[in-house]
Amino acid sequence: MMVVTVNPKNETTTLISIPRDIMTSISGFESSFPQKLNAAYAFKAASDNNVSLGDGVSTTIDTIQKMFNFPINYFAMVNMSGLGDVVEQLGGVQVKSPLTFTFSQETAHESGKDLYQFTEGSSTFKYAADGETFKIYSKMNGQAALAFSRMRYQDPKGDYGRTERQRLLLQQIISKVKKNPAQVVNLKFINSTTKNIASNLKSEDMLKLGTNYISASKHIVSYTVQGQGETFEGIS
Repeated sequence: MMVVTVNPKNETTTLISIPRDIMTSISGFESSFPQKLNAAYAFKAASDNNVSLGDGVSTTIDTIQKMFNFPINYFAMVNMSGLGDVVEQLGGVQVKSPLTFTFSQETAHESGKDLYQFTEGSSTFKYAADGETFKIYSKMNGQAALAFSRMRYQDPKGDYGRTERQRLLLQQIISKVKKNPAQVVNLKFINSTTKNIASNLKSEDMLKLGTNYISASKHIVSYTVQGQGETFEGIS
């Protein structure tokens, strides 16, 4: 989960990762405390047979708003394929890896087919479809971006490390959009990428963001809400 604040007046976009396991009281289900934040969506879905897609999202948003005391105007729920689609539509991105790791899209671990090798401090990486015969690449396509942002188990920072890589990837996406806004500020791009995105942003809202708020991409600030792990009443 990530909160993005877009401020054209200060020419700044702020990316804040919120750990999905952070302890919280779910809005409307306070008697269930303590719970993890990522349970908010499921709690609403499980409580109402007539629940719609937006209902689970609204419970999550209400919970975050109460936790941090700021308003959230819009949401976008993006599955992993949607992230890959955006990278593909932009023609790929270059991202320096903060650590060295190997990740298989097939097994989600260090070995297997569809294998990627990333190196700390480098934007180049290696890929082997068969898990053995590697080639070197300088730019991530959609699938490489997914591998880079999905890995968790090898990262000494755990989920904090994964959210850091997701923010790094999003920063490079924003930077590439900034260089050529017309590439994405059009209905063709929006329609081709939104099949894997659920949002209360309409197409015209997205176009306005792209045209009127592009100045907010001049400075990109990125951080995560940091906590300390513990088990409380049996919940991690």
